[in-house]
Amino acid sequence: MNNRISILIPAAGRGTRSKLTYPKTLFKINNISILERIVKNTKFLNANISIIASLEGKDQISKKLNDKNIYSEIIIQKRPNGMGDAILHYKKSRFYKDTNDILLIWGDIPFVKKSTYKKLINFHYKNYNAVSMLSTFVQNPYTFIKRDN
Repeated sequence: MNNRISILIPAAGRGTRSKLTYPKTLFKINNISILERIVKNTKFLNANISIIASLEGKDQISKKLNDKNIYSEIIIQKRPNGMGDAILHYKKSRFYKDTNDILLIWGDIPFVKKSTYKKLINFHYKNYNAVSMLSTFVQNPYTFIKRDN
């Protein structure tokens, strides 16, 4: 795989809808946090990992990553200005200038399988994308993507 690929994980939400006192990406399911599950299932890419975190959540995310020996970079989004703004913060990444390809992975989606990430990366390269992300059709989303040709 291309060593110049990066994984961007927006995880700066406050988690107010879930009523958690910590970042939602650290929520554990079957004793593994969502963030750990994402990293585990994308490890085959040998990618640079950048996490967009809030100022309030940075230390908790950093501690969890250090405890699990997960190497990544944390970029602070000072104000919760939405997903688009979080993504724009990637320009602050030390990987930004050397990155040809970005996989955008939502930091609060727990059950994406390794095989799905493999399909995504194959689709990414087949279509010469610069940025790719998983999406699906659901009723009543809290975030939506407007698709066109």
